[in-house]
Amino acid sequence: MSQAREVPFTPTPAEPGSRTLEGSLNSEEADWKPVLSCPVEFTSNHFVQALDNIVRHPEWNSSIILRADILEDRIVSENDSIMVSVLGFEANRHILRRILPRRPERDGPLDQDCVFLSPHGHSSSGTEESSIVILAPIISLGGELPFYHPKVKAVAFRYEPAQDGLAANEDQETRPVLSLHIIPLDPLDDSYTNTESRLYRVCVSLAQSVWRIGFGQMSGYQKKVQHDVLVDKNEYQDFYLVMRERFKSVVEGWNIDTDPLKHVFEDIGIATFLMLLWKQTYPARDAPTVDESHSWDTWGRPPGGWIDLGCGNGLLVHILVSMGYPDGFGIDVRERKTWELFPPETRARLQVHSYDPTTIKTSSGCPPLLRPGMFLIGNHSDEMTPWLPILAALCPDASFLSMPCCPWDLDQKFVKPRGFHKRPDKLPAEEELERKLEARGKGGSTSLYGTYLQWHLHEAFECGFDVETEVLRIPSSRNWALIGRRKATSTPDEQERRKEAVFEKIKAVQERGLFKTRPPEGKAAQEHH
Repeated sequence: MSQAREVPFTPTPAEPGSRTLEGSLNSEEADWKPVLSCPVEFTSNHFVQALDNIVRHPEWNSSIILRADILEDRIVSENDSIMVSVLGFEANRHILRRILPRRPERDGPLDQDCVFLSPHGHSSSGTEESSIVILAPIISLGGELPFYHPKVKAVAFRYEPAQDGLAANEDQETRPVLSLHIIPLDPLDDSYTNTESRLYRVCVSLAQSVWRIGFGQMSGYQKKVQHDVLVDKNEYQDFYLVMRERFKSVVEGWNIDTDPLKHVFEDIGIATFLMLLWKQTYPARDAPTVDESHSWDTWGRPPGGWIDLGCGNGLLVHILVSMGYPDGFGIDVRERKTWELFPPETRARLQVHSYDPTTIKTSSGCPPLLRPGMFLIGNHSDEMTPWLPILAALCPDASFLSMPCCPWDLDQKFVKPRGFHKRPDKLPAEEELERKLEARGKGGSTSLYGTYLQWHLHEAFECGFDVETEVLRIPSSRNWALIGRRKATSTPDEQERRKEAVFEKIKAVQERGLFKTRPPEGKAAQEHH
């Protein structure tokens, strides 16, 4: 098998009387039932690697599973007591994992034993051998399995190497076989024999995951995009569940003709990310009293507060204010109907304002509305998007997060520069972003959106920022974020020269005279004039 060939996934239901496993589970005789089998093209090592991935990532097979926490991962010794045994095999590795549901209010967590087995007296010479991996839930006396787990006491994945001697003729090639076996929770449950049943379909899904990941391992697949670079995945997921419970009720009162599920949970995700990013960026603070359930009261936050430029429906502002981050506000050119949903303390921090960066006359001090140490937020902020790093660069110790949607340059709507991708002076950060975009497909770095992200990053670098990128876990295809929280220059003289260069950008825009600020709309327009 020197050349990777993808064998189609063709699961075959087990015939009555098919070969199955013999052994025990929890000191009782295990009544294993064969469910299905399919040919594969990968080796036993790839099989083990695939199962290791599946054990660590149960969410790949179920959208209602959040993740698995690995509680223990150890090599099994001769004196260890293992809850499962299979005739002719011996356990060599044991993983104890805890499966966490995405909706903990509906289903609880579940601990599961994951045991890797190899033939007795197995060889380490590289000869292909059988291999078995068994997953068994730990069910307390009188307890029930959560909905996300099939109604089985255990599921076993078995790998059998190719048996060329069994070929019907010399020209026929046999392939390794993957088979799946279960111990039904109810001994009388034979629904696994019905190919339309939920239990059989779950087994097919599990087998297909092994088939897909195993072939990927054999083909040398490597993950090209590293997510959760700036904020730990587990910390984000755990805190997101807290945030979702606190703000999901906003969906019920949504009063505009947009999808509340998308907008509400998108802003919950952005707020979660911001709070955790600020926690690791700024020093922790003292709190007079800290409730155990409000540990975020002591988390670090921007010393100059925050501003949401183009706050739209105002929900992100409401979430941050409600979570104890009142030192900030949002502005937009018109009031949204959703603003009336929020309490007075939020509405007081929502302002109708038309921000015109071309009115800035000097590089000293902060631009209008900004303060030293402020964090600028741009979530789909349209024509203000390219101005975020400029404004932050002119304000001492300011930072920004930009999530572009509709691309704008400093004058007008963005047009792809000719030859942009063939420039010899690409920054390392640009090349890294280009690789990430290519890995995600859909036109990658050469699409209008991908090109704009790279252009935006380059502009932010010219403003003096060491730009970081992150793909946020939110329900939006426009989920790329550019973050500038550190300056690339260090000495005061360098920073001053950089500020002067940034101010020259503003003067160039003023001279061209193409940038047009949208005027305030509605009642605020009359007050503005």
